[in-house]
Order: sequence, then structure tokens, then C-alpha cells
Amino acid sequence: MQANYQHYWCFALSGARQCAPQITVKAGVLRRTLRRVGGQIIVLALVLIDIGSLEFPLVASSWLAPWVVINLTALVLGSLIWSEDRRIQGESATATRRQGEELQREAERQQQARYLREAEELREVERRQREKDDEREAQKRLQAALSQAQAQ
Repeated sequence: MQANYQHYWCFALSGARQCAPQITVKAGVLRRTLRRVGGQIIVLALVLIDIGSLEFPLVASSWLAPWVVINLTALVLGSLIWSEDRRIQGESATATRRQGEELQREAERQQQARYLREAEELREVERRQREKDDEREAQKRLQAALSQAQAQ
């Protein structure tokens, strides 16, 4: 999170706008931070609840088995959720990389097509120029033949 503070004096006159420092926050950074911290906050809350609920098994032994089952279930589910999250992140990274490669290949194809199109246009211009030159040469030969015919 970056803060962009502009230091200046501003006097609040009647009808004037209040001056305040402008803070710009990149949404992606904030979202990523909250996602990372959110999981930690949930785990911390569950640990605190678990520590608080530890007094029940200590007071009444009938609560010990459910407390152990709940803790083991939370441990197993937590590890499953964590591994699934890592798998999804890996797939997302792979998909992003593949999409980037595909975009790069598409850009290369477009560039190659543009080069081919420009080469074709250049060949067309050269062909037209040759045709004009040939036509001029034919006109000159015709003029020379006409002038030679008139001279005889």
C-alpha cells in the first residue's frame, strides 16, 4: 500500500473545498493482503476457541473424546483445504503462464502476417512499377518506329 501525500496549506473558506492528502491504494495489493491475513485470523480465532474450550475436557472427562475428535477433524480438514488451495494456486499460475504464451504466439503470428502483407504490397508496387516502365519503353519504341517510318 503506497501513500501519496501532498503537503500544502489550505484554508477552509466558506464554499471552498476542504484539502486533504490523497491516498492511493492499489486494489490488488489490498485484496492479496486481506486474503493472506484473513486465513491467519481465522486460524488464530479457532486456536483461541480451542484453548478456551480445553477447560471442558479438564473439568468433565466426558468432554475429552469430542474435544479430541473436533481437533483431529480440524487438523485433517485444515490440511486438506491447504493442499487444495495450493493446487488451485498452481493451476492458476499454470493457466496464466499458458495464456501469456498463447498471447505471445498470437502476437508473433500477427507480426508475421503483417510482414507478409507488407512484402506482398511491396511486390505489388514493384510489379506496377515494372509495368509502367515496360509501358514507357513500349511507347518509346513505338514513337521511334513512327518517327523512323515518317523519315522514310
